[in-house]
Amino acid sequence: MHPQRWSGRKGRWKVPAGLALLILAGILLAGAGSGCGDAGGEPRLVEDGPCPVYDDTTAALPRLLYADGTRTLNDRCMVRSSKLNPRIRAVYVNGRPVGFC
Repeated sequence: MHPQRWSGRKGRWKVPAGLALLILAGILLAGAGSGCGDAGGEPRLVEDGPCPVYDDTTAALPRLLYADGTRTLNDRCMVRSSKLNPRIRAVYVNGRPVGFC
């Protein structure tokens, strides 16, 4: 297989689209396992690590409690109006976490 040259620059080589797609898929699959807790498991306790836990397990839409003692401002996802996902990092707004699904 011969690499193709870019039309505007001499000495630069194009990466075939299939190879670029394989590299991107590898990067995405490598990052898929990162995050807090297991994919199907329960969130860990605050003392066990930095992963957040639900503050009230009996509520339909509980807030998340973080290791630093802060609770999320929202009790549901802003996009789908569903339960917050403890494996997705919160964004801090004015020092308070906002959770996502």
